Amino acid sequence: MADPSREFVSSEYVRFETVPKPTFFKREPEIRFYEEFFASATKWFPFDKTSLDAAFEEACQSGLGSLDAVHVVLAAVAGCDELVTSEKPEKSIHRTKRVRVVSIDTD
Repeated sequence: MADPSREFVSSEYVRFETVPKPTFFKREPEIRFYEEFFASATKWFPFDKTSLDAAFEEACQSGLGSLDAVHVVLAAVAGCDELVTSEKPEKSIHRTKRVRVVSIDTD
């Protein structure tokens, strides 16, 4: 996140998917990471009916889970160069053709 050449964008869906469990289990380092990430996001993208329809279509075409399809569509609509995820490279989100998907999974 310290790379000055990167611009971070997000949505409330990303926040909703990432923050609740570490908060419940009191995983403070993970919570701090997410707080830092969301504070550094320069754009927040809303999700509307058009995006919902596009996400449904993407889920059907690529076999994605519902929230992954939402993330893909919002990244594509936002014009992102890549979507960074913790999903392993063999997971379904990597099948999309709408936006390049990069995994930070280190296992």
